[in-house]
Amino acid sequence: MLKLIECELFRKKRIKFHEGLNVVLGDNQASNSIGKSTLLMIIDFIFGGDSYIEHNDDVVSELGHHEFFYIFEFNKELFYFSRGTLEPKEVYKCNNRFQKIEQITIAEYNKLLKEYYSISWGQTFRSVVSLFSRIWGKYNLEVKRPLHNFPKEKNVDTVKRLLLLFNQYNEILDNEKKLKNLKESDWAIKKAKKFDYIPKITPKKYEKNIIEKDKIELEISKLKEDIVNTTVKLSEALSDEVFQLQSQKKHF
Repeated sequence: MLKLIECELFRKKRIKFHEGLNVVLGDNQASNSIGKSTLLMIIDFIFGGDSYIEHNDDVVSELGHHEFFYIFEFNKELFYFSRGTLEPKEVYKCNNRFQKIEQITIAEYNKLLKEYYSISWGQTFRSVVSLFSRIWGKYNLEVKRPLHNFPKEKNVDTVKRLLLLFNQYNEILDNEKKLKNLKESDWAIKKAKKFDYIPKITPKKYEKNIIEKDKIELEISKLKEDIVNTTVKLSEALSDEVFQLQSQKKHF
């Protein structure tokens, strides 16, 4: 779990988190624009998201580039990282004094978080997390589409993600692979026809081929019959010849 975020721009330099529900509260006057959504965007940024950079560019223009130092805890072991607005595609592993010791890409970082959170099914860490960080300014705020990460996401992808989340997708995975293979096979056949590797067969040509096939089969049948008749005649002729030779032999 996320334990701590530290940034020089925070009024209180460190924000700590605990197990269970952590709440971001406004003031007693219910004031707007005091940073509630911004803090949630920062948490999403810590979890590998990009919305903080993409939808809060005024933060950088007003406050300058800044960096977050933070701690995760998994199996009672602490992991230290830093990620900043200047190089958002890079994340740094740090020691316990937040001194940078290794640079990794954001893709490697998300893969690492997927391992830490023991997500074993076949989807990315962000596809799991992003849907549940519903923050003002992100694309997943459509209340009538609660399973969509963005408005134009395909329905089949949203259902697939939900099935994966509850480990119910393996039952249909084999059928999906078979369907994918059939689609690839169909695509290959269409491409082969396009480049004339396989001749195109129209309905008219198909009917003509069927008639031709029946005609050839009839001719083959007649040839077989002729061969049988010829064989019978030859057999009879040979029998007569043998009989005559045997008769002549008796007279000698």
